[in-house]
Amino acid sequence: MTVNYYEWCSHSSCENRALLFQSFRESTLWEDIEDSLDEAKALAASYEKKHEKKVPVLFVLAMGGRSPTIAGTGTAANSMIGLAGGYNPAAEQFKGYKALSNEAMLLLAPEVIIFPGSTSNPDMTPETLLEQMPILKQTPAGKSGRVVAIDGNMLLGGLGPRTGDVALSLAKSFYLDQGNPSSNES
Repeated sequence: MTVNYYEWCSHSSCENRALLFQSFRESTLWEDIEDSLDEAKALAASYEKKHEKKVPVLFVLAMGGRSPTIAGTGTAANSMIGLAGGYNPAAEQFKGYKALSNEAMLLLAPEVIIFPGSTSNPDMTPETLLEQMPILKQTPAGKSGRVVAIDGNMLLGGLGPRTGDVALSLAKSFYLDQGNPSSNES
């Protein structure tokens, strides 16, 4: 891997960002990320062709004893759902993170629920999440046990070098592991 150093100053920051991005695009790391994202897209496309829909997925943020919130548009979680080929119904409703009523949660009808799990939130398991938010048990995801832990650190500060791996792992949980409860961390 080649490391390039660029001087960051206000008058040329746009040019420097372009150079940095170009260096990243030319690296093998980018190729690995792109390969994983392509595989995730292929899984999603195959499912969508067969079922004429994408899997509705919600990201639930339940940490530190605070009220759980759902990721809408403009969040790293929403971006990750999209990269994995899922559909976030909350993204059509609001921006950022928002607590929802039980009725709203049921109307969104997620088939998969993802949440920050063991590495970033060791006390949160699928069972704990369902205990904290019993309404989730009434969603298609809760009924089928499709509640998936991901490493919440992957979403802090935006997406990074492991984005492709996480997107592919999520795509597999959305499209290959249907009906199989999963608490594996992506």
